Amino acid sequence: MADDIPSPNNESLPERSDPWPDAIRAELNYLLVQAHFVAADDQARLLSHLIELSNDGKLGTTQDDAIARHLFGTGFDDSESIPQLKIIYQDLREALLSYYRSRGKNDPVIFELAEQRIGLVIKSSDVQLELDEIDADSKES
Repeated sequence: MADDIPSPNNESLPERSDPWPDAIRAELNYLLVQAHFVAADDQARLLSHLIELSNDGKLGTTQDDAIARHLFGTGFDDSESIPQLKIIYQDLREALLSYYRSRGKNDPVIFELAEQRIGLVIKSSDVQLELDEIDADSKES
């Protein structure tokens, strides 16, 4: 199952029969080539998986152990995999916060991870919302 997740080093998001919105696909592909994420394969795979679960509407119902099994495979001991998942998740959360505070502050899409429980919110940046508003106003004129 882990083979379904692209390697951030040389592949983009896999094609799907129900494609993710282009902006989400573009943002993930852009993030995966950033230096931090190229060197953090587990974080990149976790983010890709969380986006997939979110897109499928399953993120809120998927348990941490299922996410860990997807990330580490079935041969990993649950007593080791859940704490490791939490560490990777927290490191990913901090990396995304840092990225969106600096280099990614003008990116059109933001991936925001919950602080306590594993969760993902995908939202438009303030810059993108302003551009959408300007575009809507110009169409009305």
